Amino acid sequence: MPRMSGSRVAIAVAFVAGGALTLLVATQWTPSISAGAPPSPRHRRADDAVAAARTDAAAAHQDALAPQAQQAILRAIRRARTDAAGAMAAHKQLVVERCWKPSVASSPDPASMRLVYDVTFSPDGRQIARGIDEDRERARADVAKCAATLPLAMKIRPPGRSVRLQLVMDLP
Repeated sequence: MPRMSGSRVAIAVAFVAGGALTLLVATQWTPSISAGAPPSPRHRRADDAVAAARTDAAAAHQDALAPQAQQAILRAIRRARTDAAGAMAAHKQLVVERCWKPSVASSPDPASMRLVYDVTFSPDGRQIARGIDEDRERARADVAKCAATLPLAMKIRPPGRSVRLQLVMDLP
């Protein structure tokens, strides 16, 4: 078997790398955007287009549902919101004690803040996902970080379908 010279190895590596690059471009791969940098205008336009397409698809799906089915979905969402709001009120006490009070003791400003919990429940009522956002104008990063570490295993009456809610917690 003949030996390959250094230049032939380099050419072979270039062909393999070119093939990988072609594969990535062909699958429309885009690099992830770091959390610290705002998305570029190109990414914002793409994100907006995807969000609009999802909204249009959801609207078309809702239009296709019978009015009785739409009413049943709305009832399930209202009931889920009521159940989750009750659980969130109990959770607020924990956030105030463990996160808010220590933060205010070290720095009194801002005197209030808002956390928005984005919570998803499974059809059987178990919490399956959550995220926390804070109002940037009244931000207390230490409180938001602390609140994110606290356990929050909410369970609601089974809604029969996945339900995603945004629940607001105003502190104190």
